[in-house]
Amino acid sequence: MSNELDGDRRNVVASVVKAAELLALFTRDEPVLRLGELSRRLGWNRHTTARFVATLTQIGWLDRIDRGRDVFLRLGGGLLRFSPVVRASSTLREEARAALRQLTSQTSHTTYLMWKRGAFAVCLERISGEQIQVMHFDIGDAHPLIRGGGGPAILAGQSDDAQAHILDSLGVSATERAAWYKRAKAIREHGFNVSRSEVVDGISSLGVALVSWLALRR
Repeated sequence: MSNELDGDRRNVVASVVKAAELLALFTRDEPVLRLGELSRRLGWNRHTTARFVATLTQIGWLDRIDRGRDVFLRLGGGLLRFSPVVRASSTLREEARAALRQLTSQTSHTTYLMWKRGAFAVCLERISGEQIQVMHFDIGDAHPLIRGGGGPAILAGQSDDAQAHILDSLGVSATERAAWYKRAKAIREHGFNVSRSEVVDGISSLGVALVSWLALRR
């Protein structure tokens, strides 16, 4: 992940990490676990484990099964809400991979598939080209939507309110904001964005936003 998201350890919320560690213990081979087994594997005391279990059960990410004095847990149905989102991004990656390979073959440059997540553009797929000097940007890395090739192309296609919200969240100054709106207008007029040395000094990139045909019909 890029420095904007996790370069500073102070940005990491320990309780979220712990909750993820707990959920990761459930597997296809072990879909149901005792509360005491969770405590043992995580190295937590029973009280701490019970607090996390209670919270995750309340939001539907865990199901609790009481059998006498034993408490068993399994992953809850609340997690299913994320399934369509994960499947959509996976399908998008698969469909885009062939196009990216073709572009890389034709240009010898590295190509990327970027995805909007909040105020950031996240790399979902990358096909490496033959160029020696390239931007070191791996799958899962991210940078603000106002920088780079793909990010601004995505942001320029958002509504005015959405753009304003993202610029606010990124702490963009009044001067930078005015420059952005001028840039966004040019991106919409040309249909693409050109970035020069915004992410890596000496590296240029070009970004085009992909729009669903369903969205164009609205």
